[in-house]
Amino acid sequence: MNIIKRELKANLKSIIGWSIFLVLFIAMGMQKYEALQGTNAEEFLKIMDVLPDAIKAVFGMNVLDITSIIGYYSVLYLYLILIISIHAVFIGTNIINKEEVDKTAEFLFLKPMTRHSVVNYKLIASLINLVILNLVSLISSIIILIYLENNVELLNIFLLHIGMFITQVLFLSISAFISLSTYKNNKLTLLSTSILLSTFFLSMIIDAFPEINVLRFLTPFKYFDAKEIVVNQGLNIYYVVFLILVSYLLIHVGKLNYKKRDLNI
Repeated sequence: MNIIKRELKANLKSIIGWSIFLVLFIAMGMQKYEALQGTNAEEFLKIMDVLPDAIKAVFGMNVLDITSIIGYYSVLYLYLILIISIHAVFIGTNIINKEEVDKTAEFLFLKPMTRHSVVNYKLIASLINLVILNLVSLISSIIILIYLENNVELLNIFLLHIGMFITQVLFLSISAFISLSTYKNNKLTLLSTSILLSTFFLSMIIDAFPEINVLRFLTPFKYFDAKEIVVNQGLNIYYVVFLILVSYLLIHVGKLNYKKRDLNI
């Protein structure tokens, strides 16, 4: 329990900074929607119509009505889930890497507890950080959207953030797996971030070129696509179960690898 408190205290400034950034990002993004409502929406749609079909598909403008508040928010969500997933990568990378870089791993593991227990406590603290940031995003989104328009479909907002949280957990698991399995401390963040950005850009390429839609299973950003969630008003339960299982396996194998390797002290 002391490890959880220590981790939460160590990440306090970071979570405050990320929270402020998210609130500002959502507020500034939705401010453009307010400006859109103040202009002639038909004129705006005529401008959008001249865009290539591939570009409109990437941002969901071929499916969603971006002159509606939930449609506009779904476009913003594309970047929101990317930002919050980057945070998950940083948290997962530092689960053990921080102790080895700061040379505190030896002191930590002199305590009367197993490596398995230490990693579990750190994972709990990491999940708490993810929940906090997700709730900040959810609550600020609801407040800002209701401020802009009273008739907001809150169910869609909740569903989007459930999908976002599962995506957060997946990238936490990927980066934690890498951190627990390798000594290359200086390469961990680069590798984890590369995986994140590669899957993100793959999702955009799939949107632009539907003929390669078969590759959607390679990117978690397509598992909880805002367009599909809003249109269908639901999450695909198979995707939910699959990503939870993948996350569990990554953490389980990562802990087994960490148990076998020497500490980098």
